[in-house]
Amino acid sequence: MTLIKSIHHVVIYVTNMNEAINFYTEILEMKLGYKSDMWTEVSFLTPGSYIGLHYTKEGNSKSIGTEVSFEVTDIHSVRERLLQNKVNFTSDVLEAAPGKLIANFLDPFGNPLSIYETI
Repeated sequence: MTLIKSIHHVVIYVTNMNEAINFYTEILEMKLGYKSDMWTEVSFLTPGSYIGLHYTKEGNSKSIGTEVSFEVTDIHSVRERLLQNKVNFTSDVLEAAPGKLIANFLDPFGNPLSIYETI
């Protein structure tokens, strides 16, 4: 069995959600999906992965940057396997939304990554 199934989504931190929505939907012609003040999803017309626009305040350490989230089948066993390989996790397994689990970690260069499971 493969550890990682696919890229589930990419998170882009934005300081102005309306401006970000306009850019991705009007300029890049992506489809607007779920929308809230803190989290908005935009995608292509074909099913698959999406970009999550995550609001953050100006000056926040995550105010600029991108995070790749990998889809997994069993988040707890994958997290344990990565921990055994000395991967630096920045969170435990968290419920990001009902039925959606996520755990955040860093690559060796400090880039934020996460594993994600829909339950």
